[in-house]
Amino acid sequence: MKLCRMIPLLGLATLSAATAFPLRDKPDVFFKPGPETPAGLSATTPYPRGSRFFFCLAGEPNPAQQAKARALGVSLLGPEGKDNASIGCTVGIDRREGELVYADAASLEKELQTQLSPVAANPAITFWNLKPGSFNSRIPKERTYLQVASRTIEKLDPLKRPIWTFIPAEANTAVLSRMAPWISYLGKSLEITPPKDGNRLAVLWNMERAVEAIHETTAQSTPVATLVQMPARDAAELQRFVRHDLYLSFLTGAKGVISLPSANEQKGAFLDAVLAIAEELLGEKEIGPVLLFGEPREDLQVDVVDGPTELETVLPDGSATRYATVSHRDLAYGKNRYLLLVNSANAPVTVMIGGMPYNAVNAENLLAREGIIPVAEGEFECDLKPLEVKLFRLTRR
Repeated sequence: MKLCRMIPLLGLATLSAATAFPLRDKPDVFFKPGPETPAGLSATTPYPRGSRFFFCLAGEPNPAQQAKARALGVSLLGPEGKDNASIGCTVGIDRREGELVYADAASLEKELQTQLSPVAANPAITFWNLKPGSFNSRIPKERTYLQVASRTIEKLDPLKRPIWTFIPAEANTAVLSRMAPWISYLGKSLEITPPKDGNRLAVLWNMERAVEAIHETTAQSTPVATLVQMPARDAAELQRFVRHDLYLSFLTGAKGVISLPSANEQKGAFLDAVLAIAEELLGEKEIGPVLLFGEPREDLQVDVVDGPTELETVLPDGSATRYATVSHRDLAYGKNRYLLLVNSANAPVTVMIGGMPYNAVNAENLLAREGIIPVAEGEFECDLKPLEVKLFRLTRR
């Protein structure tokens, strides 16, 4: 069965062609060039200091995974680097009986200076991991800690690298807004409890909160996906979950990934799944620059024509909300257009993709070998398996 196919246009007798398809005979408008990677940004430095999509693996990957990570420019989370690998350097203090252990702001700054001074100039460090994480910014002592740590790192770091800390899934926009001025890689855990129908739309809600917090506070933070290893029946299901959750995060605005595995038998499969996505974004397909620098466009139309159109999902606080089953993002990068589709239903759906000029577009799914689709009449139909992701590159004929 073909997964995507052209279809004839039917049922449009009540609309003029110009009204129904405003770009049908305007390929120059549709393919108006989008931005490209800004000149002067280092291709080997993670965003936003450079043009490389940020990925980090925690949890001591095995030697083969570490080698692949180094080859791709993926960071490893740890206190020190080996073989000049890109690393996330952990700094900070611990809690004792639930309370951060420091006397006052001056002693805290001195302790942080002691930790930072020997490593601050190390170019292998890509970001700072501020421990212990899970901060409660409503508590004055924790708020002071965040302020002093952020200020001290910024003062001592000659390269002004980002700061990340773990933020649990239950954090809402208000919590993230209080964190945004001090945490430059901002994103709470994407951990979810799927409803009975198995949809994973709560991932979208979680990622939206970080993006919303940054916009509300005008903080100079970058939204990142904090992906905690999720329970799965087997490696194949785990791979589907990782692919769905990360691409849905990218669609929502995430510009980086920090992956946190569990110490169980599926840890290796989880890290392999994350590395597979990293290879798509950082390898020959060069999807990363599209997601980082592509310009949002709104002329493509995506409609579910078979399967559930919207679903209810459970949020971390126990409440529920409804989202469209299929999320999409329409981007222009360079001379081409791109359409990212994510089916969050644990069920197949069929979508109609329209709004393109006639006889001017070829569509190709960059995430699978499905061949080139010549879009003759401005639209084509596409099947999506449960939790499937497709990224179409739309090129001019």
